[in-house]
Amino acid sequence: MQKKEYQDHYESICEVRCTDNGRTMEVDVSHFKPKDLCKILVEGKIEVYLRYNSKHDEYVGSKAGMEFITKGPEYMGSFKY
Repeated sequence: MQKKEYQDHYESICEVRCTDNGRTMEVDVSHFKPKDLCKILVEGKIEVYLRYNSKHDEYVGSKAGMEFITKGPEYMGSFKY
């Protein structure tokens, strides 16, 4: 008999703010590891890696000279498989 495990689930979108122009946008999250990494797709095609900053409890990254900040995707719950 296979043991069932719990797995945390997060939304596939999150809100990101560009610190250079102040613009806030909703982006797709392609990969997420809590308190480590948040990989997003800006406008559905530009891939940006954001690393966790524990001092500010947010994810920060840059692409093409622009800095992006997010709190990450919303936690949906833990489910048993």
